[in-house]
Amino acid sequence: MLLFLLTISVPMLGCSDGKLKTYPVSGIVTMNGAPVEGATVIFNPSKEGVGDAATGITDAKGEYKLQTAQGRVDAGTTPGEYVVMIKKTEFFETGQVTTDASGRTSATMDSREVLPARYGGFSSSPLKETVEAKKNVFNFNLED
Repeated sequence: MLLFLLTISVPMLGCSDGKLKTYPVSGIVTMNGAPVEGATVIFNPSKEGVGDAATGITDAKGEYKLQTAQGRVDAGTTPGEYVVMIKKTEFFETGQVTTDASGRTSATMDSREVLPARYGGFSSSPLKETVEAKKNVFNFNLED
């Protein structure tokens, strides 16, 4: 029985209370010098198991603050090396209408990426940053 308890308790010694130790990450996203509103900024760990993915949405000034899925709002993320992806999708009506089985009609919607595709993919994004155990500010000026 003692061996059983030791087997369970020893692995738990390295466990925390479930809270991530995060550090603030913020900045501004611009496109050709102009603020980008409504873009999703994603920090994805470049090495598996080192860092925690985090996201933020830019406001009218292009400012964002990151948070992880497990973290507090605007708390940032954990230290590590990240690939940064920035995407903005716009939805628009196509001018066509569809009718469902009950006879209701609705406008057909489509979407398009507003920012250059190279910034939106893990393998294509040229943006890379290292989050440190301090307040981090990363500004991104995207270009066509």
